[in-house]
Amino acid sequence: MPRGKRLTVEEASTEELMIKLVDDPGDMVGEVLPVPVPVKVARYHSVVRQFRDHSERHEVSRAVLPRLLRILQGLIVEAEQRGYGVQVASAQERDRYGYRSEWQGAHRGHIVIVIGDDYSAAVRIKEEGLQSRTYWRQRNWSDFRGTNTWDSRVLDAYEANATGRLQMELVTGYSQRSAKWADRKSMTLEELLPELLREIETRAVEDEQRRQTAERKAAEQEQAWEAAMRQARERHAEHHRGEVLRSELARWSEAKRIRAYCSAAESSYPDTSETREWIAWARGYADTRDPLQTAPRAYQLYRS
Repeated sequence: MPRGKRLTVEEASTEELMIKLVDDPGDMVGEVLPVPVPVKVARYHSVVRQFRDHSERHEVSRAVLPRLLRILQGLIVEAEQRGYGVQVASAQERDRYGYRSEWQGAHRGHIVIVIGDDYSAAVRIKEEGLQSRTYWRQRNWSDFRGTNTWDSRVLDAYEANATGRLQMELVTGYSQRSAKWADRKSMTLEELLPELLREIETRAVEDEQRRQTAERKAAEQEQAWEAAMRQARERHAEHHRGEVLRSELARWSEAKRIRAYCSAAESSYPDTSETREWIAWARGYADTRDPLQTAPRAYQLYRS
């Protein structure tokens, strides 16, 4: 594989695949940069505080929450230092039919990192073994009817399957690469944050490439459409000129026949007054039918 290139596979038709050699966005992004995670935080970033206060969205246990907040602090601060925007995922959105859908971690994520004007990546943060609190509460509501929404007894039941292993994943966009990073024996999530940010940056480059490709295709289609319209107008104009020419030939031939008729009638009946009147009118009529009474020219079609 040439340096700075990669292969992509696209579905060209129901039975064909198209393999392309394209620029590697990862090579365009550059090296993997570190993401420092603080050991202690005096004051959390506003986005971290918002995440902390939206406890109904949490998919982590109380035991790992302090560590997670520090991880988010490091990620968000580093993202902003690179010039990116960061915000908490919106509570509601509308689908294509206009209906509002409630927040779901698997679809909306917890925080959104925005690069430039057009690209945003939603990041979901969860503890392996746990569901979102909202989903778990809905499934187990009948077991805790009459209790406070998240009192200690409910939380203890919710956290029964907590593993302590944190995981982050990108839940928006599509890529053939993995979009999950989690605690493992060999590496912690803190150590994997540089790869997460690099993947977001790479996807932003890919998204820009797709946008440019779409714009280029749209421009090519526009040019092809304009060329086709020009050709169609030219064909239409050519057809129209042919129709006009055939019409003029018919009128010219008719005028010649009328004049020949008049000459023949005049020769046969030179002394008949009624014949002379008829011939005079006929010759005048021939002049109105003769297209060569004026200089011929190419007929142009009016264009809007």
